[in-house]
Amino acid sequence: MARSQGISIQRTLLPEGMKQFLRDGLIRMAGVALLAGAGLLLLALLSYSPLDASWNSIAAGAPANLAGIWGARIADLALQWLGVASLLAPACLAIWGAHIIGELRLTRWRSRLVALLLALPLLAVAATLLPAPEIWPLRAGLGGVIGDGLSALAGLVLALAPFKVPLLVAPALALALAAPLALFALGVRGDQWRWAGGNLWRAGGAVLAGARSVLAVASGWLGAGRRDREARFDLDQAPPLRRKTARNASVTPIWDTPPKLEAKRV
Repeated sequence: MARSQGISIQRTLLPEGMKQFLRDGLIRMAGVALLAGAGLLLLALLSYSPLDASWNSIAAGAPANLAGIWGARIADLALQWLGVASLLAPACLAIWGAHIIGELRLTRWRSRLVALLLALPLLAVAATLLPAPEIWPLRAGLGGVIGDGLSALAGLVLALAPFKVPLLVAPALALALAAPLALFALGVRGDQWRWAGGNLWRAGGAVLAGARSVLAVASGWLGAGRRDREARFDLDQAPPLRRKTARNASVTPIWDTPPKLEAKRV
């Protein structure tokens, strides 16, 4: 007796193509969320006000921060501790989101996250190389509390050296270590850097060419106006024109000549 072999058919609610489409859509939504988070974080950092309520202070009224009360708190925490180095975080989030939207993946994301966490304090130390401008709203320098503290600690360590070491060595070394970490954290490949650099170069050339064209047109208008004014000035200074007449000939003005009368037939 022949044995009948059963065929198992797996029934799915959606076809495979539809499931892949939905999966890709969810991944792209995660990338859009990262882009939105980067935009909000950047907005909070740029609109920071020390008069807003924060984790350790209370303020009456609505916050001046454009990202709201939570944006004010996050910006206060980031700028107090990391200073301008905190701007690396929204940059990384934005580029990660663009990678996820365009490529549906972010390669080595764990390593890039670790590189970001290491680059932030190193950039804070490197930011102490720059003097804080008058508009800087915090007591700490451009590197925040972490940058100032690590710089002071590095100065104490360098003071123990048997020979004199300049204090700028620590921030310079921190910058040299932070630069490759930040570039790796951003996740931008070499060909993408070249593409971005080429586009920036072409955009700069187009802007310069447009500026030259505008300057040429403006100089042409100014030159035409100057020539017109000079021509008018020459006409005003020129002597009046006289009609050439024969010698010893009497000239009778036109308005003194009697009108001619024509006889009408009756």
